[in-house]
Amino acid sequence: MAGEPAVIDGSSSTGAETRLVQDFFSALNSKDGEGLLATLHPSIEYRFHIHGFEPVVGHQGMIDALHTIYAIFPDFNEELLSLRVAGGLAVAGWRITGSLAGPFPLPGGFAMPGEAQASVSVEGVDVFEIKDGLISRKDTFADPTNWYQAYAPLLVSEA
Repeated sequence: MAGEPAVIDGSSSTGAETRLVQDFFSALNSKDGEGLLATLHPSIEYRFHIHGFEPVVGHQGMIDALHTIYAIFPDFNEELLSLRVAGGLAVAGWRITGSLAGPFPLPGGFAMPGEAQASVSVEGVDVFEIKDGLISRKDTFADPTNWYQAYAPLLVSEA
């Protein structure tokens, strides 16, 4: 989808929750750590719902995880495709694109090799819980088939 994402804001927050999630994506893509932390509750819990990925908790956990992603995908971009907001919850459809700059560990003893400029593109959704005006939980869902098909040509065994 080109241009602005489709937004449905059914919240009573006069758009504050919508702006919060949009600000999250903006800070994420511009690698603005301070801006990103300004959107996150100090006890943020992040879960990537693909087998083997452990939850990340707190500001420092998020910063550490993002530094890893930015190092591996220097041109990382998470395009916001759609956004639905209501009652302290937001659901965002997205597309991640980027080019590998180094190995990327995956669950199950696999890793993406560091083939320069190997491009990936994956779509999925995030579910955000919003508490006290900040994102308190972020759950990421990508179709495992879609995820592994995107990376399959790059997988190598660590064994």
